[in-house]
Amino acid sequence: GPFVGTFLARISKGRKLGHFIIATLILPSIWSFVFLGIMGAAQIRMSNQAISAGLDGKTPATLYGTFADKSTIGYSHSYSDDDGNTVTEWTPVPDRITRLYFLGTEDVLFEHLSSYGGQGWATFMTIITLICIVLYFITSSDSASFVVDIMAANGVEEPPLLQKIFWAFTEGAA
Repeated sequence: GPFVGTFLARISKGRKLGHFIIATLILPSIWSFVFLGIMGAAQIRMSNQAISAGLDGKTPATLYGTFADKSTIGYSHSYSDDDGNTVTEWTPVPDRITRLYFLGTEDVLFEHLSSYGGQGWATFMTIITLICIVLYFITSSDSASFVVDIMAANGVEEPPLLQKIFWAFTEGAA
C-alpha cells in the first residue's frame, strides 16, 4: 500500500484529481473487466467444446484434441435431409480443442493463445506475451525500488543513483 501510494503520488504531481482518478481507478477497472470477460468467456467456450467432444482429461489422448483418437472422440449430430430422413454425422474433435481444467496454471494461457490461428500465430502471440510479462516485472521492480529508495532516504525526492541501484539489486536478489 505505501509503495503504490508513494509512487502514484510521485508520478501524479501537478495533475488534477479527476484525471488521477480516471487514470488510476476507472480505466484499469474497465480494462480488467473487458479483458477478463473476453478471456474468461473464451476459456469457458473452449472447456465446453472439450467436454462435449468427450475429452475427459484422464490421459494425454483425452486432454488434447491433437492426440485424441479421431474415430472415438468427437461430435455426433443429427439433422433431417431434403427427403425427411434423419441423418447422423460424425465430426472428429478438432486439433485446437484442449481440456484446460486439467492443465497446469502455467500452461493454460499458452494453450489458450494457441487455440487462435495456426502455429505461426501461436508462436508470435507467445513471444509478445512473454515480452509483456518481462516488461511488467521490470517496470514494477523499478517503481518499487524507487519508492524504497525514497523511503530509505527519508523522503528526499531525488536520492543518489548508487542507492537506487543498491535497492534494485537487493529487491532482485530477494
